[in-house]
Amino acid sequence: MKQFILLLLITPFLLVSCSTDDVAVATQNTTEKMLESYVIKRNANGSYTLTHVANDGVGTVYYDDEKANEVQLYYDEQAILTSLSKDYLVTNNELKINFVTEDGMYQPKIRIMDENTTEKGAFGLLNDYAFTENPDGTIQLSFEVDANVKVAYGYNNSENTNDIVLSSDANASQKTFTKTFSREDDGTLKIDFVQPKNPGKSEDYRKPRVEFQTP
Repeated sequence: MKQFILLLLITPFLLVSCSTDDVAVATQNTTEKMLESYVIKRNANGSYTLTHVANDGVGTVYYDDEKANEVQLYYDEQAILTSLSKDYLVTNNELKINFVTEDGMYQPKIRIMDENTTEKGAFGLLNDYAFTENPDGTIQLSFEVDANVKVAYGYNNSENTNDIVLSSDANASQKTFTKTFSREDDGTLKIDFVQPKNPGKSEDYRKPRVEFQTP
């Protein structure tokens, strides 16, 4: 079941085909297509896996540091459309993944606030989740919860976040969910998983949080 979410999101993109005629010219004239697709999924130990597909004629280089992890896309006539994966650890309760192109065109900038990878068993009612960006810029998020968990959706005006509220409910039977979110007018988007507050805490548990930022 845990593999279902990743397969659901990525399978359509792996079936993409394109012509090899004038690859370099076509790619340079369609810069938004340097990145064909991507999926980010949280794993059982709290790490994250990025799986992305770069188009024909586009190579990939990864640069990681404490501030942000960059996925740099560059023109390479020898590169072919392929799926690449890379694992990331959450440190200091934060993970940033920025796609960067050599021509400076828009690419996704993602910030995830979550428990550190080494802190096992801190995920509460949420088992795992994954998300991808649709061609129209909307975000498709799929997730799996524990048994007997109720899921509700809302918007938190004070936090400016789209909330996915999880709570225990003996009558709840559905475990897998998929929902599409639209960005704000400025291109940003925040999604929070919200769970009942931990003992001794005054506020609900709002992790993980996924933010899509503007360049």
